[in-house]
Amino acid sequence: MPLQLLNRSEKNKNRGRKGNSIIEVTFMAPWILFLMMGVFDFGFWAYAGISTANAARVAALHISSDPLLTDTTQHANALTVAQTTACDLVKQELRYMLNASGFSGCTAAPLTVNVTRQAGPDGSPSARVTVAYQLIPLFMIPGLGGQWSVTRAAEMRVAE
Repeated sequence: MPLQLLNRSEKNKNRGRKGNSIIEVTFMAPWILFLMMGVFDFGFWAYAGISTANAARVAALHISSDPLLTDTTQHANALTVAQTTACDLVKQELRYMLNASGFSGCTAAPLTVNVTRQAGPDGSPSARVTVAYQLIPLFMIPGLGGQWSVTRAAEMRVAE
C-alpha cells in the first residue's frame, strides 16, 4: 500500500507541469535558430577568407616563376600577361564560391586581381598579387551591413 500512495503523489505532483518543456523550447527556438544561422554564416566568411588567401598565394607563386618579370625592358608586356594568368588562376581557386558564376573578369566586383612588380625587402624584384573578393550575404542579419569584402595579398621573389 505505501508504494501505491507514493506513485499517486508523484503523479499528482507532475500534473500541473506537463507543458513546461514545450513552452520553454518555444521561447528558445528563435534564439537557437539565430545562433545556428550565425555559425553557418561565419563558416562561409572564414572559408571565403581562407580561399582568397590561398588564391593570392597560388597566383603569386606562379607569377614569380615568370622570367619576363626580371627583364625591365619588357616590364609592361610581362605585367599584362601576368595579370591575365593571375586572373585565371584566382578564378580557378575560387570556383566553389557561391557567386563564382558571376566572375566575368578580374577588374570589377565581385573579384578584383592586381599584379604589381616591385623591389622586395632585400632589393631583389618581387611579384605582388592582391585579390579582393566580395561575398554575398547568406542571411540578412540586422546590424551587419550588406556586402562584405575580403582582401588578401601575397608577395614572392621573382626567380632569376
